[in-house]
Amino acid sequence: MQSRLWLLIVWIGLLGVNGVCSKAPEVIPLSPKGYKKLIRQHRGHVVVVNIWSTYCDPCREEFPDFLSVYERYKNQNVDFLFISIDWPEDMNRVFKFLEKQHVRFRTYIKDGKDMEFIEAVSPRWSGAIPATLIYDEEGRLRVFREGLLTRDKLEVAIKRLKEESLHRKR
Repeated sequence: MQSRLWLLIVWIGLLGVNGVCSKAPEVIPLSPKGYKKLIRQHRGHVVVVNIWSTYCDPCREEFPDFLSVYERYKNQNVDFLFISIDWPEDMNRVFKFLEKQHVRFRTYIKDGKDMEFIEAVSPRWSGAIPATLIYDEEGRLRVFREGLLTRDKLEVAIKRLKEESLHRKR
């Protein structure tokens, strides 16, 4: 039953908030096991994970900065994974927020029990948001931050990991 609900939610989201298919961001349910698999799939790239919610003021505040950094690094082996922890009944709110931010790429929404998801993401994560995790190209968690992360600090972390990667390859 729960999987049918998620399929319906995703389908409605694909139709778009305003009924325009081409404008709707893609939001995919992500389970705790799915999270770990997703991180593994992005090995070979620096991976920035931003966990957010529409009801979180600092999340909404930092989101445009993350999008700006995403635009700068999207073709430089840096992948961004945006994961909402909003409730399924708030999906319309999630779609409206993503539309307002002009998000046109796949994003994710937490699926499953809160504690299982929190434990899958990191034993260090209390569940507070926003939360940012940055993995190096080998899939190792290198940066963990609960709370707002500025654009400058995000870029410094990405640059450092990219530089370290270059030095290892030499």
